[in-house]
Amino acid sequence: MVFKHLFSGGMRALLCAGVMVVAGRPVLAGEPFDLGGMMQPYDPAISAFADAGYSCWDPQITRGDDGQYYLSYSRWSDQGGDWLVNSEICLAVSRRPEGPYHHLKVLLRGRGPGHWDELTAHNPKIKKFGGKYYLYYISSRAGPTRGHLRDSQRTGVAVSSSLTGPYVPMDQPIVEPAPPVNNVTVNPTVEQMPDGRYLMMLKGDLNPKTPVQSMGQRVEGLAIASTPDGPFQIQPELAIRDIDTEDADLWWDPGRRHYYPIFPK
Repeated sequence: MVFKHLFSGGMRALLCAGVMVVAGRPVLAGEPFDLGGMMQPYDPAISAFADAGYSCWDPQITRGDDGQYYLSYSRWSDQGGDWLVNSEICLAVSRRPEGPYHHLKVLLRGRGPGHWDELTAHNPKIKKFGGKYYLYYISSRAGPTRGHLRDSQRTGVAVSSSLTGPYVPMDQPIVEPAPPVNNVTVNPTVEQMPDGRYLMMLKGDLNPKTPVQSMGQRVEGLAIASTPDGPFQIQPELAIRDIDTEDADLWWDPGRRHYYPIFPK
């Protein structure tokens, strides 16, 4: 399952034959995918979200059962904060998908010594499967150097019966590095496959290294599980290996019979 470049611009989309419904209407098999044609005018006064005193990252919008729209995002303090050490996952809410959004609550923080998610909670992706909400995220553990912190990053999941929480984290990561995804498992995105299994796209390193060695080429791998809370098994073939990606989001388009991941260029 190798993903091929479809087009590039302010965003990149990639294409994989195999296994979404594009917002607005159903699509027909073979119909071209034109993301640019779906883009609406952008009004920064409404759609630019900020959380005073914090740096914000990796937003995702989910429509709630109450008809409101919820923006999950990571934040860390502008005063000495660090995404790798003390990021937290938050929720903002709006009556309209384009905003404006207002901070609602903190969903998840690092749980402290003795836990796999000791330091940080970052890279949220909320998905609803079978009546429950699954908050996929990454975290890190303490170490003697920043390289040790970086290489300790793993992906886990917290589960809730409500979009607004509370979310209960699992005791262990749900996917561990394994060739061809080495050193870290980060930037998860999960979609249910047509056969009922769950497909995760995630990022790691192309080559194994030690924490004191510099970071090399990053790659996108795939992992599969029989349940949304894992464990996920990394697959032998990489999805993307020739470019660095960041915070991909993956969906399955049943009309076109393709998976589409999209990420900032």
